[in-house]
Amino acid sequence: MHSDIGNTFIGAKVNGKMVTISTKLNTGDICEILTRKNMKPSIHWLECATTVQARSKIRKYLRENK
Repeated sequence: MHSDIGNTFIGAKVNGKMVTISTKLNTGDICEILTRKNMKPSIHWLECATTVQARSKIRKYLRENK
């Protein structure tokens, strides 16, 4: 997910149903990302991040936007 979208993420729908951020996708799933302009990443997002790069970008955002 691009950081411009990820930074404003509020939820997701998979195959038309609301799901949690930790939901694993299957091949062929249709995913819709829901965003809101005034949303900001929180420290809790680190628990859901699955890659080192994602955790690094979240930490960087949190440091720069205290």
